[in-house]
Amino acid sequence: EGTGGEVTISIGIANADNRSSFAELYAAADAALYEAKHQGRNRWVLEEACRPGQISGTSVDMGIGSDPTTD
Repeated sequence: EGTGGEVTISIGIANADNRSSFAELYAAADAALYEAKHQGRNRWVLEEACRPGQISGTSVDMGIGSDPTTD
């Protein structure tokens, strides 16, 4: 039987505008994904937060998995 483990999600978002190839878009989304994972569980990060010199204020804690009875 299953253990009922917790599920979490991290999302990296990249903009396809001004991309010359799919590989470039994929790399931007991948960098944003790893930044989301670095910041913690249940977060999404826009690619702008991963660029050198940018303020990393474009991430959001999605609150997934929190117990509403304790909030």
